[in-house]
Amino acid sequence: MNRDFMAGFALALADINRLHDCPTYVADTMVGAGFTIADFKRAGVEAYDLEELEKCVREGGGSIDRQARIMGPSHGKSRGPRTKVARATRATP
Repeated sequence: MNRDFMAGFALALADINRLHDCPTYVADTMVGAGFTIADFKRAGVEAYDLEELEKCVREGGGSIDRQARIMGPSHGKSRGPRTKVARATRATP
């Protein structure tokens, strides 16, 4: 994907949230377009915009599993503790 397009798309999404406070819409748009935070990082998107997009994923991204998919593979560490809790919860009657 073209880096300039990715940077522009990320800027537009981040600005939508800054101006209208719509984290769910931004996170849903990222998912619909098939992009993750990791994709934007690889494309060299500005840190200022990345921080806003990450905030959208945390606030409007839905379940922890969905948030992890949107964040991308570089954030896999955050899934470890939740998996252990889920296993412990399933084991109890």
